[in-house]
Order: sequence, then structure tokens, then C-alpha cells
Amino acid sequence: MKNRKTKISALIIIAIMIVNSLTACGVSSATTSPDLKDLEQKAAQGDIDAMYDVGYIYLIGDGVEIDYDKAFEYFTKAADKGMAQAYGAVGYCYQNGLGVEADLDKMLEYYQKGADAGDKIAQHDLAYFYEVGAYVEQDFDQALKYYRMSADQDYPNSIFNIGFMYYTGRGVEQDYDTAIEYYRKAADQGLPVAIFAVGDCYYLGNGVEKDIKQAEKWYKEALKAGYEPDAEDKSHLIDVLGEEYLSEIIP
Repeated sequence: MKNRKTKISALIIIAIMIVNSLTACGVSSATTSPDLKDLEQKAAQGDIDAMYDVGYIYLIGDGVEIDYDKAFEYFTKAADKGMAQAYGAVGYCYQNGLGVEADLDKMLEYYQKGADAGDKIAQHDLAYFYEVGAYVEQDFDQALKYYRMSADQDYPNSIFNIGFMYYTGRGVEQDYDTAIEYYRKAADQGLPVAIFAVGDCYYLGNGVEKDIKQAEKWYKEALKAGYEPDAEDKSHLIDVLGEEYLSEIIP
């Protein structure tokens, strides 16, 4: 599964996770400068959500010129007031040197604060660090601990990663039945890699009885959801869907 394999690049996955987290704050791409001024006024009055939203706008340049200094400033203001989601944003800035000098110790400090405060994105990111040994010593028990905390808040990426750990026996006894249970939960939320994983379980007969018809159903759904297969995945897809069908979906 390509999406899972590429997670070994921590910088890429954390960037994706934090952007997803920031997007969840509700600031649309249609935000304009007058709206920004209104948000800045609210932020000046102590509105934590507004502080966070302003930071996001400056981070991605939504209607304004990108300004990492201001993004970091507003994220820090929200974090200083205890906003769980803002901790991860500050950690992201420290990780990538956005508006502040890069500092991996500070990055970890803020991801930990976010995780402890209950932010599911920070919990997921910290879990991933422990799983692959990025910035911290590899520790599967800690990885599962934080993945479960995030999964308890229905974060699909964490739900899928727990399933993957059971599927591969990373830090736990290999258990295909438990793995597909988690895969299904993540797939129910539309996560493309999880949808494909369910199809793969049916294709291989892992955790379920081998069923090519079910594999076909899940594979097609995964492709429709935007899943990008690697070479190994394509061989499974070709075996089930046929090369002609796949060539029409994937150039």
C-alpha cells in the first residue's frame, strides 16, 4: 500500500496532518482581507479561535501574502491560551523554521503539549514519531498509546495505522482479524488507503474469507476515492480488475 509506505517520510506526513488540522478550523479559501481584519480584531479581543484562524490565513496566504512571522505569532498566542490544536501548529512552525528558527526540541515539546491537551492530530503525529523512530527512540507501545488516543476521537489515519500495526505485527501479535476491523472503521470515513486495504484483505484472504468479488468492489471504491497504487498494488488490481480497466483509471 503506497500511502502507508510513503509515511516513512515524517516531514511530508506531518505537513499533511497539520494542514488537515488547520483546515478543520473552518477558514475557507474564499476568505478576503476584510474578513481577515475582522478576525484580527476578534483576536485582539482575546478570541482564541480567531487567533488560530488568522495564523492559518497567513500560513497559506489565503487572500493575503504569506507571512510566516505573523502565522507563528498568532499560533503562539492561541497556544499560550491553551488551545490544543494550536500546539501542533506551533510545533509545525518549529519543525520547518516558519517564522521562527527551526528547533526540533521545541517541535517535540509542542506536539507533546498538543497530544496531552487532547488534539487528535498531535496525538497521531507523536504516535507516528514513536512508530518509526523519527526524532524519538522507536517505541511501539507509545505509538499504540497515542494512536489509540487519536482513534478514540475517530481520526481515520490513526485508526488505519493501528490496523496496519496489527496487520504487520509491529509491536503487537499479528492479527488479521483485528487489522481488518480497524481498516473497515477507517474505510467507513472514506480514507482511500483503508478502503484499498479492505479490498486487499479480501484479495489475499487475510482476516476474511478470500472473495474476489468483494475485492473488486473495494478496489474500485478505493480508486474512485483517489487511491494511488504502487507497483505491488497494481499487480493485485490488474489480477482482479484487468489491465484494460486499470489503464482507463490510471494513465
